[in-house]
Amino acid sequence: MISYLGYLAVNVVGFIIRQLPLAVALWVGRRLGELNYLLNNKRRKISYSNLKAAFAKEKGPQELARINWEVFRNLGQNLVEVLRFPRLTTHDIERLMKFVGLERLDEALSGGKGAILLSAHLGNWEFSLVAMAAKGYPANVIAKAQPHTRLNRLLNSYRESKGGKVITRGMGIRELIRGLGQNQIVGILEDEDAKSFGSQVNFFDRKVTARGGAISLAMKAGCEILPAFMIREKGGRHRLVVAPRLELERSGGEAKNIQSGLQRFTSVLESYIRRYPEQWFWLQRRWKSSPDRSILILSDGKAGHLRQSLAAAKVADGRWQAQDGGWRDTRYKVVEPRYKNSFFRFLLILMTFFASSRCQGCLRCLKICLEPSSYEELKREFCNLIISAGSSLAPVNLVLAKENMAKSVVMMKPGPFSTRRFDLAIIPRHDLRKGRRNILITRASPNLISEGHIRQEAEKLKQRINLTRDLRIALFIGGDSPHYRLTDTRMGQVLDNLIRAAKELDAEMLVTTSRRTPTTVCDLVKKRLGQEERCRLLVITSEANIEGAVEGMLGLAQIAIVSQDSIAMVSEAASSGRYVIVFELDRVGGRLPKHGRFVSELATEGYVVTSSSDRLYEAVTQIWDERPPIRALDDNEIVKERIRALL
Repeated sequence: MISYLGYLAVNVVGFIIRQLPLAVALWVGRRLGELNYLLNNKRRKISYSNLKAAFAKEKGPQELARINWEVFRNLGQNLVEVLRFPRLTTHDIERLMKFVGLERLDEALSGGKGAILLSAHLGNWEFSLVAMAAKGYPANVIAKAQPHTRLNRLLNSYRESKGGKVITRGMGIRELIRGLGQNQIVGILEDEDAKSFGSQVNFFDRKVTARGGAISLAMKAGCEILPAFMIREKGGRHRLVVAPRLELERSGGEAKNIQSGLQRFTSVLESYIRRYPEQWFWLQRRWKSSPDRSILILSDGKAGHLRQSLAAAKVADGRWQAQDGGWRDTRYKVVEPRYKNSFFRFLLILMTFFASSRCQGCLRCLKICLEPSSYEELKREFCNLIISAGSSLAPVNLVLAKENMAKSVVMMKPGPFSTRRFDLAIIPRHDLRKGRRNILITRASPNLISEGHIRQEAEKLKQRINLTRDLRIALFIGGDSPHYRLTDTRMGQVLDNLIRAAKELDAEMLVTTSRRTPTTVCDLVKKRLGQEERCRLLVITSEANIEGAVEGMLGLAQIAIVSQDSIAMVSEAASSGRYVIVFELDRVGGRLPKHGRFVSELATEGYVVTSSSDRLYEAVTQIWDERPPIRALDDNEIVKERIRALL
């Protein structure tokens, strides 16, 4: 019943369209296209996302939105022109159609083996069969069958109204070979995703899959392949361009020859799409089977937050096999968005509460609230997944996810926004106890620590320092926070106990401060350890940092001592497979902060040992004397599984 009603509706609408003058019919078509743009939210988003993937580096969001609008208008015109096919006369076609390069086609047909016109969904591609048949060429086209039989027959009758022939894809190979043997033309559209069955080619600097049937058929039949494209011009006029023939390789294996031919055609097609972007069918998922994936990391300038985001991104970095059996080739890029000031940060938060898919092609909120250089960089980035850590960048993450039709991942709680607005929230259990489908609760903060990584960084660090003893103790000094204070007295006790333990165990010391370490504490550390023979490395981060120092120190040491103020640093140490001792600081306020609960839980589960600053000597010597089994934190596998599922 639905099929019949659709068939009846198309017949009635087609009859009305054929009574209208061409200019009026095209006007109606443009309005239908605009209506489709406004109502078809899914296809509008896909189309814009594809445009962004192709032109992000070249065109701004407003220009891409304009092109997307024109894409739908062009499709509306295509529809009414197809409905007018039965009314067209040969004179009408001669008046509306300009042919360019037909001499190339005639030359190809002079060999008597037929010719393949390899085309794409560009301009009004439906016009090509009608035009070629009216011009006197024996033409066949391969078309996908529509799901409704009556509508499919009706559409094919329009296509064949001037003498051409439609062959259903997958059902007429013999007819194609017979047509070529009779020196006929076969038209094939080759610009759709071929899933895992096709060859990989580069298209707008990203890999896509393409069907090789046309290339294979040409090589077997011995005929030539010529790219051919329909271009819409003003006033309902069109231009059919027959490009120079494709040079096919025959010296390599069949798969290599097909891939080479497809790449040549795809490069020609891309050149035409770049000239006429509003005329290509961007509504299809052309990059659906592409192995290329890109991750955009938003950094707020805080090293701990960036390291968490990098930890999530690196589990999917490089080449890997997905659950569907296909391969992914993932790369990430770090960008640091900067607000104009705190007012504009607050303003963007308010704006983002109203963000929706309609934000595609706008980004005015980012232009208003971010520094110009940050906005210019972000608007030219296309990505499949966005990762940010900290509440300040949550609104930027959400806006860019809408713009790119990308998945959004947030590390830690996203400030004023509900975690429901993100595709995935990775939150340590000290921040959240109960999760949902889109929340991954980890035991600690995600980090970059792995045995292979810290050993690699350790080898680099060994080139800078002179190590003479087998045992090394690494000290990681944090600083003041809203919940803790690192005083000179407390630091003095730590250093006294550390030096005593190092002498007792004949160990060397590797020491680093953080950017939060108070200046007076830094001065004290330099005074006490600057001339200490056992201190082989002293890094005052605020003065001169060493890249990879934290990982290198963990790789070289057997015992790591960490101040309790930094959850990120404690997490990294607990993930290193070393003995970890966390020393206490002076608490601000009476309530136990989440840092304290976090360390207590790790201690209960055997990942770390806690100690007061004045009992550090006993903690170090006891753990080395007893050497209990080491438990190392490892949340990487569960993070990797969830991140890769989004790609």
